[in-house]
Amino acid sequence: MSYAEIATRIADRREAYGMSPAGARIARSTVYDVFRPGRRRINADLVAEIVVALGADEQEAAAWRRRCIAARVAAADASAESERSASHVRDATEARDGHGEPVTSPSAVIPHARAGDGEHDDPDLPRAGGADGPSVATLRLGVIVALMVGSVFLNLFGTAVHGALDLPVFLDMIGTATTAFVLGPWYGVVVGVVTNALGAIVTSPETVLFGLVNATGAVLWGYGMRTFARTVPRFILLNMLVALACTLVAVPLNGLLYDGDRSGHATDAYITALRTAQGMWLALFSVNFLASLVDKMIAGFVALGLARLVTPLQLSGRTISPLLLPRRGRPRRDDSVDGI
Repeated sequence: MSYAEIATRIADRREAYGMSPAGARIARSTVYDVFRPGRRRINADLVAEIVVALGADEQEAAAWRRRCIAARVAAADASAESERSASHVRDATEARDGHGEPVTSPSAVIPHARAGDGEHDDPDLPRAGGADGPSVATLRLGVIVALMVGSVFLNLFGTAVHGALDLPVFLDMIGTATTAFVLGPWYGVVVGVVTNALGAIVTSPETVLFGLVNATGAVLWGYGMRTFARTVPRFILLNMLVALACTLVAVPLNGLLYDGDRSGHATDAYITALRTAQGMWLALFSVNFLASLVDKMIAGFVALGLARLVTPLQLSGRTISPLLLPRRGRPRRDDSVDGI
């Protein structure tokens, strides 16, 4: 089980006992520190929470808490005894020297901890490949950039497929959804805006404006996946909300830029037939929403599959939806306030 998953379970359990979401939140690095060898101060209460998160009962968690307290007391006693012994050595040395200044052998000098020796390093930034190798933070940044670039090209590939096959859906937001699921909503916004900016180079300048549609989907997918879509039915509902929001943004753009002659998702002939009976705006909305609903369902579920492949890399410290976790790593029914 990942440290991030343990932190999520602890936060969920705290909220179930009435703590606010902000107060219940715990950093992944804090959980990591508990497992780090050589710790001098251990939070016994946090250890007990981790034990419960790992599947033990309250009685076993209480036993672990007592062990931590006993170890802390024993360490304090040992430290005090060591200090007394060191004081006796200094007194004896000063007496032998006769000048009131301690004589310290070179072997007794303790060097300062160096960066990379594990004592004072950031627990989230271990070195990879030795002292001269890149840190995990550097590698993580590289993977994040690669994921975002790949997502942009995935969007552009979907647009190319749409154009080549003359499909009624764009398929230009799969990469946006993937990035929003894995990294967060604002990373998805960047992917969406860059996609439309590059698309404007090969199509027409006004394509940049439709980056607002991509950005809207990124924000809703990113926040919705972390706060709402914890089950498949909720995920389906989230995709429907994304389709509706994107339609509400796209319809005014299509109407103002193209006077209703292009829906962005359906053929001009279909729009012309509907506007005769319904009027331009209602025709644009009805056609766009139906096509957008199919488009966002495809994008959402394809992105969900891609995101589940990348989630184990723990690129984001944010809360992870159970839908993005392997089945064996998902919270059990009694571990979540939502009953998942």
